[in-house]
Amino acid sequence: MARDAWSCVAEKIEEYNLLMVAVNGMGPVRKSLEKAWKDLGADMSAWTQTFTGNHVLKLLDEDAIDKYLAVLAPSSIIPHVKQYLVAIGKIQKMCVAREMSAVEKEELNKQIDVLFFHLKKFAGAQNVTPKLHVLLERVTAFVERNNTWAKTSEQSIEGLHAIVNSLKVQYRSIRKKELQMGYVFRSLLFYNQIFNSY
Repeated sequence: MARDAWSCVAEKIEEYNLLMVAVNGMGPVRKSLEKAWKDLGADMSAWTQTFTGNHVLKLLDEDAIDKYLAVLAPSSIIPHVKQYLVAIGKIQKMCVAREMSAVEKEELNKQIDVLFFHLKKFAGAQNVTPKLHVLLERVTAFVERNNTWAKTSEQSIEGLHAIVNSLKVQYRSIRKKELQMGYVFRSLLFYNQIFNSY
């Protein structure tokens, strides 16, 4: 019995060590992936270990996806990963700051369905990130209601959030939340932070 427990612990330690190799960017597969990405013109930032938006565009091109997925060992999930990435690329191209046509909205809906189908095939037991949840569950309703997706952006929302936080500090002595938020909103109007863009 104790021997089984020790082998289970050893197995978990081995899994953890393999995960750390992948997370820290070590190991032959990671090095090959980095070379493939660099060959495609997408070089990872040394400091943040992420790609810029332009590099992501390059990596979501269908030919590019084929090149860097070829680095991975053949598996039954690779075709699902590929179709997931292709769908993300198509969705990303529809993220433009204008009103969407009926055809574009239908295509967006279709690509989100494709993305969700393939995501369930290769990572069905995993939790999704909040941003992926928003894409899968909220974007189509938002687009139907507003006829656009990208006229609003996370940067502008976060910028307004920072202003609201500073105004909340300014009015922190007001105990009633409703009254405090009323002053915050009036200040936003006064400073022209909220306006009609039509």
